[in-house]
Amino acid sequence: MPKIVFRPRKRKPNRAVRRSRSAASRAGGSTDRRRSAKTLDANGRSAKREIRPFSARRFPASPSVTRLLVSVRDLEEFRRCCAAGVDVIDFKEPRRGPLAGTSPELWLRAIEELSDRDRTAISPAGTSVSPAGTGEDRRPPPMLSVAMGELIDREQGTDRTSLAPLPDRGISFAKLGLAGTADRNWQSDWERWRRELGGGAEGVLVAYADAALARSPEPDELLAFAIERQVRMLLVDTFDKRRGDLLTSLAPVRLERLLAEAHEQGISVALAGSLVGPALEQVLELRPDLIAVRGAACRTDRTGEIDPERLDRLVALRDRLGPSSSSNAMRASGAARSVDWRGV
Repeated sequence: MPKIVFRPRKRKPNRAVRRSRSAASRAGGSTDRRRSAKTLDANGRSAKREIRPFSARRFPASPSVTRLLVSVRDLEEFRRCCAAGVDVIDFKEPRRGPLAGTSPELWLRAIEELSDRDRTAISPAGTSVSPAGTGEDRRPPPMLSVAMGELIDREQGTDRTSLAPLPDRGISFAKLGLAGTADRNWQSDWERWRRELGGGAEGVLVAYADAALARSPEPDELLAFAIERQVRMLLVDTFDKRRGDLLTSLAPVRLERLLAEAHEQGISVALAGSLVGPALEQVLELRPDLIAVRGAACRTDRTGEIDPERLDRLVALRDRLGPSSSSNAMRASGAARSVDWRGV
């Protein structure tokens, strides 16, 4: 008897993908088609292929957990974040722009310190202890992220950090902004940068919520690009920190829709942009994969010094909003409101 093979129907493209293909068609260009998200199971029936977000490869596989990213500018701030238990430590210089990089030498020093930490002695009882011998259980080491400026600065050779090669190991994420590229062929240039990243780092696609001010592609356009090119992480941030927080530029309902579409396609999303007080509370209710802050961890504003007490409050807030928490429970407990925030 001949073997019967059942072939799955093609899935209707995501709305963002349809918009991208339509725009490419009008421009006479073409886009890469995403592989079908369906396949055949063991019995020959059509079955949906599991799409795992990038965060599942490095974070514990729990889509309901929001992790904490804090941006630092020097080694002392890096050490404070390590001590507090921050999930992702990001290197950038806030005085020079939203994605201005720090010196590559700082990256190497941080990687070296984390390597030394991994060589920490083990006590007779099997409990990890710190090099100082405190006997306290060690937290998992943080992941490292680096800001590498803007794509246009890289092309013009005006930003040394954007041209710096990444170390062979130790960096999990690299970010390159798209300010000033709205009317340029940024797609091929960004893809070339991603291919050239070394050390196994993941290229993060940055969408500025205030795209008109940044003269960058709109977030919806970037989501469509991420889906087509199988980018694993999207950061939604603000370009001009003087114009308000993330929700000032991107309405919560639009942000919620973007998150849903990204997660449907297996794309992890990080949210940033002067997130303190009520804005932080609203964004946390959306359950992004990462919440990224700088000003909320500083004594004064985002250009000030990171305060250990504020770090502890942020980590405590993250822990209170663990996998068992829900948006309703968060609103009832007022968890975010219990933190003493200051504006950015």
